[in-house]
Amino acid sequence: ALRTAKINLAQAETGSMLIKIAGAKNQADKAAGQLRYSVIDRNNKDSAGNATARDDMEKAVMQVKIDEAGLGIQEKTLEELEKTRTENIELGKAQVLKAQADLDAAKKQLKNCTIVAPVTGYVLIKNAEKGGYVNPLAFSGVAGSLCEMADLSDLEVELDIPERDISRIKEGGPCYVMPDAFARAFDETGYVVLDPYDQTR
Repeated sequence: ALRTAKINLAQAETGSMLIKIAGAKNQADKAAGQLRYSVIDRNNKDSAGNATARDDMEKAVMQVKIDEAGLGIQEKTLEELEKTRTENIELGKAQVLKAQADLDAAKKQLKNCTIVAPVTGYVLIKNAEKGGYVNPLAFSGVAGSLCEMADLSDLEVELDIPERDISRIKEGGPCYVMPDAFARAFDETGYVVLDPYDQTR
């Protein structure tokens, strides 16, 4: 839209309207020259007095009126063309400004559509897909979050340790962590047991 508006403005400023205005100016100049000639002819016949026939004098006067009307028409045509060109230029400038404002607003909206992670980590839950429209009311009670993420390089694990085993816990000792959903377990030596009830390693 901005490129189109700029093209239209350029055409209004330097397009075919200039050719039409130049042609109208040329016609107005010709009409002005014809009027000057008619006025001189009428004045000469008027100065001649009785030497000029009455019919010739009336024709000279009528010719001046005709040429005055012709010049008026050409000047009016030229004025209308120049007015139209000025209006087209002003309209073209307004369209360029509007298109530029629309483009700036679109760029701002596009920038607002770019989601940047606040920290380095992994996406755990994704509530929206790329290219989809996001409606806060569609998150089913979630506070409008697009995703949930966490830094898995630093985890905190909460353990329930029986009192009888507390004395066996020492700082810096090895620790094996496995989520509940993982159907494996460790034996006392740290080896993975495929079946907790089967000590096959």
